[in-house]
Amino acid sequence: MREIPPKILEILHLNYFGYLCTLEPDLQPHITPIFFVYDHRHKTIYFLSDIHSRKINNILKNPEVALTVDERDESDPFNNEGLLVRGRATVHSPEEARVDMLPEIYEIYEIFKSKYRQFMTVSKSSRDVLVSIEIFKISHWVGPIFTTVKLR
Repeated sequence: MREIPPKILEILHLNYFGYLCTLEPDLQPHITPIFFVYDHRHKTIYFLSDIHSRKINNILKNPEVALTVDERDESDPFNNEGLLVRGRATVHSPEEARVDMLPEIYEIYEIFKSKYRQFMTVSKSSRDVLVSIEIFKISHWVGPIFTTVKLR
């Protein structure tokens, strides 16, 4: 598996949200903003969502997703920078969690707490599920220049 360049890692670690694209059953795109964390150990992106949300229903039918994370320079669009991540999403419901998975789930939750400390509320919805995105490919751009990293 290829290593992810430092600039891409910086964007994944320092940005708070991205735009997740899933496919509707009629193959129309559905794009929604999400808060996410990146776990460098597994080269995986995680987010939380309500089990009954449209994006979760779409992922359960078709796990192929794309996520855009960007940084915009309003004074000079040639300084805009971002990522397009393509991968496969997996919904991890609490009922399916095995005992051996609990330490990893706890670590992911701790990463969320660390990154979003000032935004997190005391309790989260009991309908929330953890979603992981196994990354296949990342396209990185700065202005009009694109590079691609394939992880699979």
